Amino acid sequence: MNSASASVTSFSRDHQHSRFVLGVIFAIVMLLISLSAGTTNAFASTKNLEPFMGGKVSSAQFASYQGCSCHSTLQNQWASSMHAQSLKDPFYKLQTKQVEQTAGKDVVEFCDTCHAPAAVMAGGVKTAEKNDALNGITCTVCHQVTAQHAKNPGNASLAYPKGGPDGVLHAQIMDPKAAHQASGNKLYDTSEYCGACHDVTHPANGLKLETTYSEWKKSDYAKQGVTCQKCHMAATTALSAPTEDQAAMGGPTRKNIYAMTFIGANVAQSDKQLATALLKKAAEVKIDAKTDIVPAGKEGAITVKVTNTGAGHSIPTGLTEVRNMWLSISTIDENGSKTEVGRTEFGTKLTNAKGKDVGAQFWLGAKKKSDVRIKPGETFEQEVKIKMPTSAQEQTLVAELKYQSAKDEVIAPSGVKNPTTVMAASSTALYASEAAKSAAAKQGKSQSSANIDKSKQSTNDENGGVISAMVVSAIILVTVIVVLVIIKTRQDKRN
Repeated sequence: MNSASASVTSFSRDHQHSRFVLGVIFAIVMLLISLSAGTTNAFASTKNLEPFMGGKVSSAQFASYQGCSCHSTLQNQWASSMHAQSLKDPFYKLQTKQVEQTAGKDVVEFCDTCHAPAAVMAGGVKTAEKNDALNGITCTVCHQVTAQHAKNPGNASLAYPKGGPDGVLHAQIMDPKAAHQASGNKLYDTSEYCGACHDVTHPANGLKLETTYSEWKKSDYAKQGVTCQKCHMAATTALSAPTEDQAAMGGPTRKNIYAMTFIGANVAQSDKQLATALLKKAAEVKIDAKTDIVPAGKEGAITVKVTNTGAGHSIPTGLTEVRNMWLSISTIDENGSKTEVGRTEFGTKLTNAKGKDVGAQFWLGAKKKSDVRIKPGETFEQEVKIKMPTSAQEQTLVAELKYQSAKDEVIAPSGVKNPTTVMAASSTALYASEAAKSAAAKQGKSQSSANIDKSKQSTNDENGGVISAMVVSAIILVTVIVVLVIIKTRQDKRN
């Protein structure tokens, strides 16, 4: 082989190697991106509500969300939100099936009025099965609203132009340079806009089923002008909106951009990072122990305080017959064994007209039996008696406020995973004597406090997915390095 042909062969081989390496790197990058993306809810007929919604219209009056690609960032945020899943959510499908079996189709249609407004206005979910109206609460469902219809928002009290949506898209500002028909509407800056669906009243008996907006209206947040959008339409874990960004590709940078995340407390089916951050910002747990000395075999009185520090509504909120939030108070002994000694469940319970508990079937409710929740800025207190075991020198008291989107037994049939999030926690060490306390101080850390780490794995499950992703990413990076080394070695041998 002459030098020229050898040179060509070498070039060809090197070119193949380069293409191979680039292909591997591209595949790895795409995989990492996908991993990153994965880590980063007897009624009157809805016919009575149709005037609020503009009457029956063609579903074609609601353009597809796919046509909003110029707003790709906002479009992607919406796609991960519960608004996008409002009709497709397996848990919602499960509940509407139960509703139809126990209360009839009219009740389901009442629920659909908020969960699938375009489909309802087009004649119902069943007749709109093959069009974009089934994509839940889409861009054009929200941005063609012109007014809040009722004096007190609720039960889908949004209004469209007479005859239905007219193609004019509304937002909180006027943009004369928009590529489509646009109009400024200050309604979009108000909590009343959100309250149109986030207050739900039983249309047959007037029972308040969901009062998120009303809770906010009575709070200091309303008095201070802190709207729903401020927390629930934020783009970062800083949870502050609006932000400075572009609403559309090539558009001007503005200081009033709200994210289309509509983030709530649904860790399982929305942006996990934002939902977790929102939950952890909502409350604070403190332990008030008059003394940290509890003699062996004796009891000490401990007060646990839970304060709603960051939610502009009660916690929990929404359909609180379904939600699952509880305060768990436990002791951890010197061996790391954890025992629950106190528990309080938060939420509401309903009965039917005859006084029978309806459980999670809130649509059958007629009266409120109980309401154990924490209003904005308020503190809940629970006192527990802690006994020091006869043979123990110390133990640790742990108080945790935990949350699930729904109770396990309620959500399990839907197949939706139901993670538990620790919203807030606090711990304190208790000693059998001053001598035991002094001995622990000399060690720099009490043995029982050290044993808290042994129990964290069962109570801190929101970190598991992040850790797994980091491990996978590390393995992938190592694999890339190994592949590149092998390729380089083979190349050197051939040369």
